[in-house]
Amino acid sequence: MARKLDTHTAHSPAPLEPQLEPQLVLPYENPVLTALVRIVAEFTAAPLHEQFAARAGIPANSKAVTALFTLASSGPMRPSTLADLLDTSLAGASRVLDSLADAGLAVRSPDPGDARATIVTLTPAGTDAARELFHQGDLMMSELLADWSADDSATLGRLLTRFAAAVAATKTPATAQATAPE
Repeated sequence: MARKLDTHTAHSPAPLEPQLEPQLVLPYENPVLTALVRIVAEFTAAPLHEQFAARAGIPANSKAVTALFTLASSGPMRPSTLADLLDTSLAGASRVLDSLADAGLAVRSPDPGDARATIVTLTPAGTDAARELFHQGDLMMSELLADWSADDSATLGRLLTRFAAAVAATKTPATAQATAPE
């Protein structure tokens, strides 16, 4: 059976400025936002996470990379909190935790404050894998900034740190509470 196709021509907005990748068109007026969206899209893409996972010896699953990063940077937490931070269902977080546990990187244990709940903690191997993940990130940034001057790199770091603080300050109480560990 033939597929029904739309007969009208799709309209694609023209880029506001030349793009490095012609297929990526972001019609923001603010060039900072355009750059940030592109960076976030690249840094959160599954292929990059899988590349980092392979180098760090962790399950080749982009959510596993994010879970490992989250547990390493935020500490032990309930699976429900991790699910919220990973923007996935509790079942999805459970699958990621299963893969980390099967790899010997994380362990679930009873919550000392609530016997009905569990807490997820990195194992020593998980901590080592997280350190390797961070190391691989540092290596990647060194490669990306290799032809930048030391002053330009320092300026970028200072401005991004300032920008990150401004973004964090815009969190509403509900948003801040949703990302706080239980």
